[in-house]
Amino acid sequence: MLETHVLKQSLGGHSALLIRSLSSLPSFMVAERFTTKNSVVKILSISSEFARLFGAKIEQEVKNNIIAYSHLLTIPIGDMAIFSRIDGANKAVLSLSSIYSLLTKQNNCQEGSLITTGEANVFYAVDVFNVVQAVSLHATDNGWKIFAHQTEDFEPWKEGCQIFTAKPWPESSRISSREMMYS
Repeated sequence: MLETHVLKQSLGGHSALLIRSLSSLPSFMVAERFTTKNSVVKILSISSEFARLFGAKIEQEVKNNIIAYSHLLTIPIGDMAIFSRIDGANKAVLSLSSIYSLLTKQNNCQEGSLITTGEANVFYAVDVFNVVQAVSLHATDNGWKIFAHQTEDFEPWKEGCQIFTAKPWPESSRISSREMMYS
């Protein structure tokens, strides 16, 4: 279960959203939580690429707060340009546990921290091959669609997409940003 607190401001004048879990999330195999048979989160579809890159991965228990920054794109931008702005792909990486925590908060694609207009909510996670990949969540009337994209091959994310990273973007970026904390 998650509890949400909206903070007025954080460093750099960015609005902040604090998401705190009331209980820890135990270790899990990704394929067991990210499935269309999930009874907690309504998942409509999972791409074969996501299943291949993440399905066999075991996510470790979440015990500590994890800070993430969300950025609503006002211009199209590719993954490599995002990594360049924050000094490397490793500074973008969030756990699939964090992603799953957000999905449980919006289990039926209702309003919340994730955008539900059909545009992508983009995260970066390390796959079973120890490579950083983009994971996108798309809300529909019938549930979440989940995809994985190789960062070096993928076209730029469109204006209106929301990008989540572990490090904030420079203030000079033409992107709105908010800080989020997961427990």
